[in-house]
Amino acid sequence: KLEQIAGGPPTENREPLGNPPTSFRVAATSPTRKLVLAVYEDELRIYETSTGRCMRTIKHSCGLYPSAAWSPTGRLFACTEEGDAVRVWKADTGELVGLFASHSESITGVVFTRDEQHVLSTSRDETIRWGTIGQNEQQSPSEILFRSDGDRICAFAVSSDERWILSASFRKDSTPDMSSADLLASPSRQPIDDDDNDYCALRLHDATTGHVVWIEHHPCEITSVAFSEDCTR
Repeated sequence: KLEQIAGGPPTENREPLGNPPTSFRVAATSPTRKLVLAVYEDELRIYETSTGRCMRTIKHSCGLYPSAAWSPTGRLFACTEEGDAVRVWKADTGELVGLFASHSESITGVVFTRDEQHVLSTSRDETIRWGTIGQNEQQSPSEILFRSDGDRICAFAVSSDERWILSASFRKDSTPDMSSADLLASPSRQPIDDDDNDYCALRLHDATTGHVVWIEHHPCEITSVAFSEDCTR
């Protein structure tokens, strides 16, 4: 199936896709596992996993390192856009229902809330933002949930109970800010710079307020983070 989506030879007993577009970027599987969102340089495609058949094509310029996500029920999907924006579509019709363009640098992650009413996004512009999904393609503002002072966010995750946010970041030429009064414990590691003079760290946030409650230093840039299913790890 993955070979079909990426443009390789069709798997045995699967329907060939014809000529898929070039410059494949990233893929995301729907919560039901029945559909795959495949992101290419200039378009999105929705594939049926059981047959490999392309269900829908949407013109979209995603940039070099896009992020894509499905909502918890699979009713909606989102993808970042070249120009530091997030777009949200309905999966059944392809209708655009959200456009958020408040970040000033490349977006590094997108997550839906459980109620599918909001989208959270992180960026190298040092912020975590959230926006409310509307019913049209008019641009909507996204509000700042957390802003760091010099720490460029490169990955994040939201716990399934929506109590916590975990973010990974790096900071040039100086150690992370440790002045937050909300910290519950001190880091177990000392700060260390990598080969590029970056200081990397993990932060645990209260998802309601964005406040940082825990920081841990890390020796290199982190590109992916996740919570356990029971939200304890």
